[in-house]
Amino acid sequence: MVFVAIGAAIRTFICNLRPVVIIDAAHLKGEFKGTLFLAVGMDGNNQILPISYGIGKSEDGESWTWFLSKLKECIGEIPEMAIISDRANSIHLAVRNVFPHVYHGLCCRHLMMNLRLPSDKKKRK
Repeated sequence: MVFVAIGAAIRTFICNLRPVVIIDAAHLKGEFKGTLFLAVGMDGNNQILPISYGIGKSEDGESWTWFLSKLKECIGEIPEMAIISDRANSIHLAVRNVFPHVYHGLCCRHLMMNLRLPSDKKKRK
């Protein structure tokens, strides 16, 4: 497992960005299997800043707990912080264990896809 966080990105997040972290994972294909974990922040113009990323074996509770623990080592406890993710139960449990006092919200896009609701783009056509 590997965890990468760029110091300038961590300092920018702590000092200048909204206290919101968006997390997700993607499965790696090809010669090297595994899961890529990603944490990003957003500035006042809704532009994304990668805070950290990591590679683990699979998207399970143990891997998410490890990734979020490493993230917490970098950013510490931020007052009124929120974490946004999809509805994966493994993420929910890891957030509760590592960041017990943060708000954990769900991504509207993931909710829409899970409920198969039509998006605005489809309605306009």
